[in-house]
Order: sequence, then structure tokens, then C-alpha cells
Amino acid sequence: MGKHSGSSRKEEEKHNLFVWKKKKKVSFDLKSEKRKQQERLKELERLRNRRLEIANQKTKLEQDKRQAMAYQFQHNWENRQQQDQRFLYQQSLLRSDIRLRQGRPKPIDLLRKHLHSDGVGSSVYVVFKGLLLKDLEELRGEIGLNLDFDTAIPTYTLFWQSLLLLCDWEIQAATDNDSLQQKSKLELPSSVKEDVEDFLKGKTHKELEDLLSQTESQLCSGNAKVIEFWEALLTRLHMYKARACLNEIQVKLLSDVEPSSTANNVDVIDIGMPYEELERKPSPYNPDQPIPCKLGCSNRERGPNTHVMRFLERRLISYHYLPTGKGNPRDN
Repeated sequence: MGKHSGSSRKEEEKHNLFVWKKKKKVSFDLKSEKRKQQERLKELERLRNRRLEIANQKTKLEQDKRQAMAYQFQHNWENRQQQDQRFLYQQSLLRSDIRLRQGRPKPIDLLRKHLHSDGVGSSVYVVFKGLLLKDLEELRGEIGLNLDFDTAIPTYTLFWQSLLLLCDWEIQAATDNDSLQQKSKLELPSSVKEDVEDFLKGKTHKELEDLLSQTESQLCSGNAKVIEFWEALLTRLHMYKARACLNEIQVKLLSDVEPSSTANNVDVIDIGMPYEELERKPSPYNPDQPIPCKLGCSNRERGPNTHVMRFLERRLISYHYLPTGKGNPRDN
């Protein structure tokens, strides 16, 4: 027992033995401490920016995912709508054939037959006559449906676009019964209106396009004295341009049919002969002499369309027809 106690005492003394070592100097440099502090702050800022960047990337990925899902949903919805519209169009074709066989056609049936039967018959825009507002709105939807799907050739597209414009014109004329709206629009006097109608009749689609650009330039340049007159003319130009387009389409369709088979079936078109027919007929006037003007304008005003329309504008002013409003002598 004494042996063990002596060895343990020696180990304890050896363990507690004091050893001299070199003293380490601790540096308290303020600049180095400040530099280390700045480095730590930079590291914290870098980590903070990294966390924000990761969060922004995650948010952007979620937004892109939602947008992709919304786009896919919209695409599928549009495809479904397109399929539904195509199905309705096919069903409308079947119903149209049934009505034609039974002898009870609707206006849209007559328009389709006119387009796909070589244009035999009277002018297509006569189908709008006598239709009620409800019938016009229904016809507009059917024309729009054909405009979406009956586009095998550009002529078909142009045909339905022109009909859609004329249908909108008829709907506007049918719904424009409010007295306040009537006061805000220019109602041309009957004689001036007849002159405008006579001036626009018989012009080709290309001539009406040129006249339309001239009318728009008059409105934009500020040379128009009666703005409402030129606006009313602009509205009528769109209608007559659509009519001329339908007229030329009918002539094009009839050109593929023998004249003997269709001469007795085609009615006279009320907007004048086509431009091609006018070129075939010899002119009774001398090319060197000015063409007489039915409107009674002077020689200086004959020829250019703008001069004729300015003459009509002066005739309108001679009627003392100006828009009612503040400062108008008619209101006093």
C-alpha cells in the first residue's frame, strides 16, 4: 500500500512541475483591428446580398412558373374556343344547306350562296334592306364567324370584311335614334346629300381609296371649313368603298362564268358599272375637253376630287347649316 501511495505522489509532483516558457506578446494595433472589423462587415454584407439574390431568384422562378402555367392555360382555352367556333361554323353550314333546300333561306345563306356560286344574282348588300336591329346583330355575328373560317382565298376574306363593315353601318343607322346623338352629327341637306351620293356612285375601290386619303388629309391639315361635313363624307366613303369592293368581287366571280348563262340573271348594281366595264365602253367625250360637271361647279373645280368636295362644302355653307353651339348666329 505504501508503494502505491509513493508512486502516485511522484506522478502528481511531476504533473504539477513548473516549467518556464517564453512570454507571448499580444499586439493591440488599432488599425489592424479596424481592418479586421471591416472585413467581417464586408463578409456579412456579402452573405446578406447572397441571401437576397437567392430569394429573388426563387421569387422570379415562381413568377415564371406561374406565367408559364397561365400562358398554357390561355393557349388551351383559345384552342378550345377555336374548336368550339369551328364546330359552330360547320353546324351553321349544315343548317344553311337544309334551309336552302327547303326554300327558307336566311340572309347569311344568300351571302354564302352568292360567294360560292360564282356571284350569280343581284348585289349582295341588298340583303340588309328591311332587316330589324335584332336581325342585323345576328347577321353580324354570322358574318364574323365566316370571316374567321371562310378564308380559303384572299377574295373570301375581303368579301366578308366588306360585308362586316356594311353591317356595322346598318346597325349604327338602326340604333342612332337618340335626339342628342342626332344633334351632335351632321345631317346633310337633301340636295347636298344627293350630290354627294351621285359623286361617290360609280367609283372604283381604288378611286375611293384615293378619295379617302384626300379627305383624311383635309381633316388633318386644318383646311376644312366645316369639320362635320368632312367627317360625314369620311363615314360615307367607308361604306361606298365596301360596296365597290363587293361589286368588283362580283365582277371577278362572274368573269369565270359564260355571259350567256348569267346575262339574264344579274341585276343592275346601284353603285354604277365596274371600272373594267367603263374602260371597255368608248367615251363620248373628247379627252382634250373637260368633262361636264353635274354638280354645277366651275371649270377650275372640275377634275380633282378635292375641288369637287370643296364645292359641295361651300354649297353646304350656303345653306347656313353650321353646328349648333355657343357663338353660332343660328342660336341667337
